[in-house]
Amino acid sequence: MKVSIVTPVNNEERIIEQSVGVISKFVRENVGDFEHILVENGSTDRTFEIATAISKRDGRVRVFRIPERSLGRGLRIGFENALGDFVVWYPIDLAIDLSYIRDSIRDIDGYDAVIASKDHPKTRLTRPFMRRLSSKVYNTLINLLFGVGFSDTQCVKTFRREPLQRILPEVKTNDINFEVELLYRARRHDLRMLEYPVVINDTRKDSKIKPFDFLRTAFKLFLLRLRI
Repeated sequence: MKVSIVTPVNNEERIIEQSVGVISKFVRENVGDFEHILVENGSTDRTFEIATAISKRDGRVRVFRIPERSLGRGLRIGFENALGDFVVWYPIDLAIDLSYIRDSIRDIDGYDAVIASKDHPKTRLTRPFMRRLSSKVYNTLINLLFGVGFSDTQCVKTFRREPLQRILPEVKTNDINFEVELLYRARRHDLRMLEYPVVINDTRKDSKIKPFDFLRTAFKLFLLRLRI
C-alpha cells in the first residue's frame, strides 16, 4: 500500500522545510510507503526553491509548480499526478492533527473517500471565531446550492485513487470552489463517502481569504451552480 500526500503551498518559506520533515516522519512511522506531492502556486518568496531542494534530498518528495495562487488548481495537479493507492489532501501548516492521515486510511475500509469536517460533532477545534463563522456561512450556502450533504467541504480529505481519478476529468472548476464541484461529482457517481471528525489547532488570526475574496467566492458559487 502506498499513500500520496498532496499539499499545495503558497508563500510558506518559513515553515515548509520543517513541516515536510514532520509529515514525512509521521507517515513513515505510522503508515509506511508514501510520496509527498508539493504544488507551489503563485509564491513570491523562496517556497519553490526550498521545496526543490527538499525534493533533491528526498526522492519521495515531488514538486510541481503553477504560476498563479490557486488552491483548487494546486489540488487538481496533485491529485492527477498521485501514484499512491490512497490520496490524502493535507495542509503544510499542520493545523490538522497528523493522526488524521493514519486514522482516515484505517477507517476508509468500505468507503471511497473520507471527508473531514470542522463542524463534525466529534471534531475538536481551536480556531478564531470569525474564521469559524465565515466557514459556517460558506458551507451553508454550498449545501443550499448543491446539496452535497457535508457540513464542511474545505477540510482535508482522503480518497482511493481510482475513483478519484475517474471523476476528476468532469470537474472543470480550478478556483477555491474546486472541492465543491469535486464532492458534487462524487455524489453524482455514488461514491461511498464518510464524514469524519478531526482535531484542529488553527490559531492564526490572519487568513489568506480576505472579505472581498469571500464575496467573490460566493459569486463564483452561483456561477458554478448555473453551469452544472
